[in-house]
Amino acid sequence: MKNKEETIAQYFLAELNLLENRATRFEENKSNRINFFILLFGITLAGVTSGMQSEVVRENSQLIITYISFVLLVIGLLSLNSQIEYSITIVTLYRKSGRIRRWFLDNNKEIAPYLIFEPADDKPSYIRHKLSLSWRGAEPTLVILNAVLITTLLISLFGYRLLNSDFYIFLVLCFVLFFLSYFIQIFWIQFKLNDLQKRRNIIDKNINRVIFPFDDKIMTAMIEKSLKEQKKNKKSQKGK
Repeated sequence: MKNKEETIAQYFLAELNLLENRATRFEENKSNRINFFILLFGITLAGVTSGMQSEVVRENSQLIITYISFVLLVIGLLSLNSQIEYSITIVTLYRKSGRIRRWFLDNNKEIAPYLIFEPADDKPSYIRHKLSLSWRGAEPTLVILNAVLITTLLISLFGYRLLNSDFYIFLVLCFVLFFLSYFIQIFWIQFKLNDLQKRRNIIDKNINRVIFPFDDKIMTAMIEKSLKEQKKNKKSQKGK
């Protein structure tokens, strides 16, 4: 019986390592995509800035800026969507690893106080409820750069003449467009993740996918019980 439990424990440890390694690779892919886009954005910005020294480029600056902004924006929005998909996959992997942690907890209640992550397969959540830079599924730098590109594209298409006519109106318009673009992306991210969470809840309920839902009260009681037993064991050992 003991050998059987050891074999199962070794198997689950291998599965846990595999899940953690996959999650790490997805995190690295996210970082690589963002770094590539930031590098591409910087190189393009430097090229346009240096190109403005040429008279031919200055004469066609509106067309050039419009075209470059459009191309970069398409890449940026595709990168943002891939970031969300990566984050969804990473959360799914963490949930699967939570199920394995639950097996270890069920077979050894004493480890409850030392668990860092929840031993459940419905945590972490796919969504964040605060509209801040700490949402799940996107990177703030990518959203900010996309907002800059959207603002630049719209200004180059519709508001380019304001730059020479009324600078203050042009500046206000840039700020308004930037913040609108910024919050539209955040609301889109929240909508996508909320929709995903609702669909997952329906599927989980219909096919009983979530086997070990997280219960903070039960977990707290388990930790307190484990700590009390450890204290009793220490006192009994001292008495001997």
